[in-house]
Amino acid sequence: MTSLPDETKWLVHSYEECGMADSKRPMLEMLREGLDHLDRIPHKAPGRPQSGWVRHILAHYRKLPNLLVFVRGNVPASSAAFAAKSIETALAKDMGEFHMWGTHMAELPSGMRPLFCKKIWPLVQRARSFSKSCPERVLTMASSLFFASRKRIHAVPEAVWQEVAALLAEPANGEDLGQLIDFAWHMLLGQPAVLQGRLMSTH
Repeated sequence: MTSLPDETKWLVHSYEECGMADSKRPMLEMLREGLDHLDRIPHKAPGRPQSGWVRHILAHYRKLPNLLVFVRGNVPASSAAFAAKSIETALAKDMGEFHMWGTHMAELPSGMRPLFCKKIWPLVQRARSFSKSCPERVLTMASSLFFASRKRIHAVPEAVWQEVAALLAEPANGEDLGQLIDFAWHMLLGQPAVLQGRLMSTH
């Protein structure tokens, strides 16, 4: 996919609620020499789909690879985000620390801002160790997928990731916390509230 050594292998973790991962297959059926390893992991705990990403960070916090790619289950394999040229271009920006793809730019609706400032912004403050007030404008990508370096993920204290996981496990109560946290990934990982255009691509 990119200019990596020929022997590079990809270990893909998929946290699934569909039941496919309930029965583990024999190892020889899961692995073939020269192919990537897709590790299908049950994700039966209550919570939003995004909680699988945080679950992975916490489970592997001390042994994360240099780069992690976070992909939603509904992104087709034909997505432009998976094109070799797209990935190579993205890795050349921001020193290969962070990049996001989405269907289009998305701005936090004014009606969602009060709940965002109450529930999400304190997590960003603790993740970034600052006391800035909740931003008037938040801009990210819709239906996003992104990569982040181990350095960026480790810059967020493990305790904060645990708080994010707890938030995503809360009962809905009419609050779309999954959508709210989607407006915060880039800020948790060191980017400004209005994500820079050079770090955004469409897919």
